[in-house]
Amino acid sequence: MTKVTEETVREEMGKLEGKVPSYVVRELEKALLRRLKEREITREQLNKVIKAVTDAYVNVLVEPGEAVGTVAAQSIGEPGTQMTLRTFHYAGVAELNVTLGLPRLIEILDARKQISNPLMTIYLKPPHNTSKDRAKKFASRIVTTTIDDIADTESDMVRGILDISLNRNELQERGLTPKQVAKKIADELNVEVGISGGFRLRVRHPEAGITEFKRLVARIKELPLAGITGIRRALVREEGGEFVVYTEGSNLAEILKQPEVDVERTVTNDIHEIAKVLGIEAARKAIIEEAERTLQEQGLEVDIR
Repeated sequence: MTKVTEETVREEMGKLEGKVPSYVVRELEKALLRRLKEREITREQLNKVIKAVTDAYVNVLVEPGEAVGTVAAQSIGEPGTQMTLRTFHYAGVAELNVTLGLPRLIEILDARKQISNPLMTIYLKPPHNTSKDRAKKFASRIVTTTIDDIADTESDMVRGILDISLNRNELQERGLTPKQVAKKIADELNVEVGISGGFRLRVRHPEAGITEFKRLVARIKELPLAGITGIRRALVREEGGEFVVYTEGSNLAEILKQPEVDVERTVTNDIHEIAKVLGIEAARKAIIEEAERTLQEQGLEVDIR
């Protein structure tokens, strides 16, 4: 049997140009050259691969003039009447809720900016993805932390004093110190913050009236002290021999900036966020994948075209 060389592969790929899209040709060429480095490829095997790719492309073409919009609407609308109206637990992560069925399909097709349950699946780079402790440390670091997460508070509205008793274990888990918490409150809200006994803070604003001080206390409790805005919870799960982080809430732009994150595999179910961060083509692909996944989870099969 005639063995194929790299030159032969490139020559055959040149012949494919015009018959199938250029990006398909490029990907096929890369795959064949990679395989050629691992093992020998015969001329017969190469011809079979080229024929299979060409046939697969031809089979997904739509006849000119076909009413694709009507067919697409029928293909999704008919099975959509059989879909459920409930919110389910995330597969394998019972603590997280995910919107499925008809409500999720409506969110996708309406391109809603505010979705019911924004979620992220965050893949980590080695060695973080092989160590549960490292993955958990990362997960706790990205969750938005407020005063209520790390302390108990007691306020004296008349004297304009708020006492904050910090929880040592919660601080350590989130990588915070009393000084950092005090500085964040003082800098963001322009108030006097004192530290006593190491883990006790006192916020003073005696000149404020009761109503104004109530508003100040509410702002202090809502103030993000650490973590990434939008990430409300993060859970670690072992999957396929590695540890993956699932989040309730989404902030794709900030998550992708983290050095531990595998940016090529990390995903969100927020279409608008994908469009903003990765572009309109990525959002188009996400809409197709999310719609297909939503239908498949209901046991409904729709031609991807």
